[in-house]
Amino acid sequence: MLPPLRVGDQLELQFRLDNPQQSLLCKRAEIKHLHDKTIGAVFCHLNAYEKDLEVYLKDGPGELGR
Repeated sequence: MLPPLRVGDQLELQFRLDNPQQSLLCKRAEIKHLHDKTIGAVFCHLNAYEKDLEVYLKDGPGELGR
């Protein structure tokens, strides 16, 4: 069983964007709030050169490729 999560914990996240490149991202995030099964977190150390993520967050998945 995994230990309980707490506000302030950091997570290692790995996920693919649903953009045309299917960009694979590996990021660290810090938990800011927890509610039931929902985790609110912020990315740690985002770099200016991470254009795939920047465009995705700015435009959202529905706007890519238009």
